[in-house]
Amino acid sequence: MKPALVASSDLLRARRTAELLAVETGYAGQLLVDPGLREQDLGAWNGLTRQEVAALWPGELAQRDSGAIVDVAGGEPGQAFRQRCLEALGRVAAACQESEEAVVVAHGGVLVALEQAAGAWRPELRHPNLSGWWVEVSNSGAEVELSAPQRVEVLATGVEVVSTPK
Repeated sequence: MKPALVASSDLLRARRTAELLAVETGYAGQLLVDPGLREQDLGAWNGLTRQEVAALWPGELAQRDSGAIVDVAGGEPGQAFRQRCLEALGRVAAACQESEEAVVVAHGGVLVALEQAAGAWRPELRHPNLSGWWVEVSNSGAEVELSAPQRVEVLATGVEVVSTPK
């Protein structure tokens, strides 16, 4: 697949992954870098290990691991984060013509937020790093409509997992 667009978060690790995917897919255009695809700002949790977060905020890390997009002291509120992710995806969709395909490189929290918006998030289908899914986006006005992911592909190993969310 040669995408019509490659987009990524503005964080270096995502940009670098997007650059590598662009080369692999033959995409020669300019990378669309959108800070709206950045991971949720976790405020007081930033810079701490999982063990430190679990010790300081018992139960909150487990809540996040179960799919909740939690509000963290000093961080970005969960609802604002979800909205930011949808708006960023809308900008990517607007940059493509109808039926064109784009590759978007973001982060785990962004993926969870978008899956939840599509009604497709399930804890047993949590994706590992370097995995992705194909989703159809319809950008009608200010609203972004997502259809449920139809296929998940683990890019790091080349293993494909087909999933159709309930």
